[in-house]
Amino acid sequence: MAERRARWPWWAAALLALVAALAVRLSYDVNRSTAGGEAAWVSLDPDTLYHARRGQRALTEEGPPAGTDPWLDHPDGAEIPWPPYATALLAGVVTATHGADATPLEVEQTVASVPVVLGVLTVLVAL
Repeated sequence: MAERRARWPWWAAALLALVAALAVRLSYDVNRSTAGGEAAWVSLDPDTLYHARRGQRALTEEGPPAGTDPWLDHPDGAEIPWPPYATALLAGVVTATHGADATPLEVEQTVASVPVVLGVLTVLVAL
């Protein structure tokens, strides 16, 4: 009689993959105290912070997200090297979760959460 090897249940492997995906993505994110003295979850990833800044501009300026940034290459400004679709999507997510008058901290936290959610969804789809 052939001996049967024990195998991990699929849900245990899925849980392990989700925990690993979250651990890797959240390794850039930390809790810091804000100017008001309360702890807040923030991102130290420079790409995320620039997307948050561009998303904040998209919420405060009229029309589609700007294609140039006056704060880069001062005094001339610089073109932003990616299309505005990601910024428009992020601004839409921020507006849906916090409204059009979201604070910069709310924008940062929401924009930094989008890759985490997309990463977990990618792991779920791959399973």
